[in-house]
Amino acid sequence: FTFEIVADFGIYRDLQRHRTLTQERQLLTCDLGYYIPEEILNTEMEGPYREAMERAKEAYDAIALDLPEEAQYIVPMAYNIHWYFHINLRALQWMCELRSSPAGHPMYRYVAQEMANQVSTAFPEFKRFFRFVDYEGYSFGRLGQEIRKEEKMQR
Repeated sequence: FTFEIVADFGIYRDLQRHRTLTQERQLLTCDLGYYIPEEILNTEMEGPYREAMERAKEAYDAIALDLPEEAQYIVPMAYNIHWYFHINLRALQWMCELRSSPAGHPMYRYVAQEMANQVSTAFPEFKRFFRFVDYEGYSFGRLGQEIRKEEKMQR
């Protein structure tokens, strides 16, 4: 299966770690926009967040004129990157199950869920392989883990 994805660089870093896949990506730039976490949207932090992202873009643009590969180091992980990867069914099943767990980042959970949905739609006979993919939407993904940790510490 081959997937083409545009998502923030943080998501890319988590998903590309699955070794049984072949991937190719573009240089990390500020050209594809950036992700704003829901926790920041419509709060007093949104303005400063956007300003910081724009300042990073200005610095990137200045450096990239002469040093496009080196300029990648200044790009915040919230900026989007375009990549594709080819993966077999076994590895895809594992990745979708692992990356759809409640503790996962909401955006890579969405990507994992969407990949499982697309394969299940295109190949209904493979839907059974994705029965452990978690399709729930969680507002506070790691909250349950943190509560359990606090309870253990108080014992």
